[in-house]
Amino acid sequence: MKSFNRTMGIVAGIFFILVVGSVSIGASYIKSNKLDSLEFWNETTNLDYSDDWDFDGIFSNKKSSEYDTKEISDTKTFSLQPELYVSSSFEEITFIEENRDDIQVDYYREYPDVDSYRISYDASESNNRITITSTLSVRDIAVNKPYQGNIEIHIPVNYQFEQITLESAATKIESDNIYTRTKELNITASLGDIDINIDNPLEILNVQCSMGSIDLNVEADIDTLNIECSLGKVDLNLEGEIVIFSIQNDIGDTNVEAEKPIDEGNINSNLGDVTGSFRDNISTLFVECSMGNIDMSFQDNKNMLVYIDTDLGDVSVDEAFNISEEPSNFIFTSSLGNINIEED
Repeated sequence: MKSFNRTMGIVAGIFFILVVGSVSIGASYIKSNKLDSLEFWNETTNLDYSDDWDFDGIFSNKKSSEYDTKEISDTKTFSLQPELYVSSSFEEITFIEENRDDIQVDYYREYPDVDSYRISYDASESNNRITITSTLSVRDIAVNKPYQGNIEIHIPVNYQFEQITLESAATKIESDNIYTRTKELNITASLGDIDINIDNPLEILNVQCSMGSIDLNVEADIDTLNIECSLGKVDLNLEGEIVIFSIQNDIGDTNVEAEKPIDEGNINSNLGDVTGSFRDNISTLFVECSMGNIDMSFQDNKNMLVYIDTDLGDVSVDEAFNISEEPSNFIFTSSLGNINIEED
């Protein structure tokens, strides 16, 4: 009973820290961008609130629809550079391939004609990199209508970058928003889902999401794949060969489907179930779950040696697998949760 109470105390402490950390991420973003909660909701979801609601004393009684809508646009052309960095607030990012020998960046934004709604945009090139940044600051005004904003990046057909970094503050990132012909691709979403398809080989793919789910379909081969999610579900479908993949999910379920060989896999979940299906050989797999179940199936690893450890939970292992008393190339551990290893 003492062991049980101690374990539950540790689990409760972990849960509390994770929840506080996740809330802090959202609060920090809202504060840094000077958004009150209603403005933040309206801007990120494009939903209008009712004018009949009374927000006096809580939210600003100034509404963006009361002001004229203005437009700003900018076009710049750059020489071909190996690196591209894009950081946007709420703009829709689009890559356009066309017959050209340079890179053109078009920016367009609608906004209410009021000083409390401020936008900042810049595009430049230096040190072999094109840098595009767009920020938004809203204060003392309720945004009750959507404002269009987009960044179009015109590039030569089949142009190959060395590195692309895409950071989005509060929009959903989809396949139309990224360009995958690069050796290294870095994608970060602060608030918003990531739902993308990778159809070109990469040496490095890094995907990070603070508050939102990650749905990643990988059709091409990747040397190194890293996924980090603070709060949200992770779905990873691997159709290409992967050398090493790593997943860190703080709060949310994690699911991995793999069709081809993998050298090494690492999955760490603090709060949420972990499921996986590996239909080809995988050489090494480490799965650690603090609070949640682990459910794995293997098709081409019948004779693998597995090490399993759970503090509170049931263990079920198919007879096709051998259990090791010492850590091996296949380690599955859970502080609180069941562990199931079966033949596919």
